[in-house]
Amino acid sequence: MRTSDPKHPVGIVGLVKNTRFDQSYGPFEEAFYVPYTQNDVSTETVQVRSTMEPGTLSGGVDLVRSIAPTMPVLGVRTMSRAVRGINGLLLFEVGASLASALGFLGLVLAVVGVYKVMSYSASRRASEIGIRMALGAQPRQVLGMICRQGAVLITLGLLTGLAAAFAIGRLLGDFLVGVTSYDPITYIGVSVLLAGIALLASYVPARQGTQVDPMVALRHE
Repeated sequence: MRTSDPKHPVGIVGLVKNTRFDQSYGPFEEAFYVPYTQNDVSTETVQVRSTMEPGTLSGGVDLVRSIAPTMPVLGVRTMSRAVRGINGLLLFEVGASLASALGFLGLVLAVVGVYKVMSYSASRRASEIGIRMALGAQPRQVLGMICRQGAVLITLGLLTGLAAAFAIGRLLGDFLVGVTSYDPITYIGVSVLLAGIALLASYVPARQGTQVDPMVALRHE
């Protein structure tokens, strides 16, 4: 490989894994590293790994001074501060927090919606429930009948949500760091969580419907 200067060839001494050296998102770009003496720039970054407290760490400053005593050292900070700054992951963390808050709000609304729908359905079928129980139906049978109706609603909701998530994931794939837009663990975990909470929300009104006295349910209009 040669640089733009044909009189100074550059030899390949090793390969490294693909990495994002400019931004934490977006596609990987083709790049190569060259020695500092062949690619002089105005600023350089020195990273020091240590078990010492960040406030007392001066290894990076001492290292720079030992190499170039007249070289000024600016912007000394920990890696966490550098990564979570305005030029790092701060905006992503804010966006993730907002998305989490909206997702939790959506979960609450979904649970309330399922609960209200199942409560309304159980109240509308009070006479049917009374007749079934008067004819000998067991509470667990009535409970299973109402819960199956809730399971159908939950299944349709999950299928619709997964389809929308797959479609949106293709658009946001470049903004994800450390995880793919089709991560199976995320999809399975979220689906199981939502299904469990929704089933619980449908179980409560179904349980209440089975505890009604059959004679009272028969008189219900």
